Amino acid sequence: MLLYALVLLAIGFAFVAWVRTGAKSPPGPPVTILPGPYMLQATDRDRFLFSFNRNSRWVSRAENLIFGPRKSVNVFTDLFAVRGELLTNFGSTMPLGEPVFTNANGLGIWFPKAVDIELANWRLARLTEAEVLSHPRVVAAEGFKSSVFMGQSIPIGGATNDIGFTMECSVVPGAPKDLTELALTIIQTEITTNAVVRTNLNVSAHLRIPKGCGVVILDGAARGAGEKGFGMIINPPQ
Repeated sequence: MLLYALVLLAIGFAFVAWVRTGAKSPPGPPVTILPGPYMLQATDRDRFLFSFNRNSRWVSRAENLIFGPRKSVNVFTDLFAVRGELLTNFGSTMPLGEPVFTNANGLGIWFPKAVDIELANWRLARLTEAEVLSHPRVVAAEGFKSSVFMGQSIPIGGATNDIGFTMECSVVPGAPKDLTELALTIIQTEITTNAVVRTNLNVSAHLRIPKGCGVVILDGAARGAGEKGFGMIINPPQ
């Protein structure tokens, strides 16, 4: 049995050396907007497990010895809505500084330091033009999708619709030690007075978050008078 384990480890290390041949790609941009929900990609760990009996105790031990434990992070968030001047001048009022990402649709993403995240949460709880809606929590891990739904399923027009907040999140493997890479999808919907489902927030993104920083996301697209903009604060991943 011991000989089998040693052979397995030798094969495993040789396997890893083979799949990691070549220079490691540099980190990408801080934010990459995805066309839809993040699709899990096969990793070196997955290829190793697929090559052996992944249910074997020795394969499991070899996996942890070669690749280490799967990285997991606690993702603590705050879903909010803002309106009026606060929506128009959100970045300067909070203050958050310059966003790391913006687009023509009014989406803004910031990576504030932990102290600025605390200040943003404090302000949102006190400003009259802001409303904190909920505090979704999830544990994300490499190689898995974690999700949370807060709302209710309502039949509309013969179909069942999930109305409320949905978040999917995964830790992207292979990040440098000074970054946490999260792939997430956040969707917030509500029903209007004429029974139409309205999507207030719909973002799928790959975030490369510097150590000690959190994330602020705001859909600040132009809306009618009195309309709200929706966003989320992600506290520094732990």
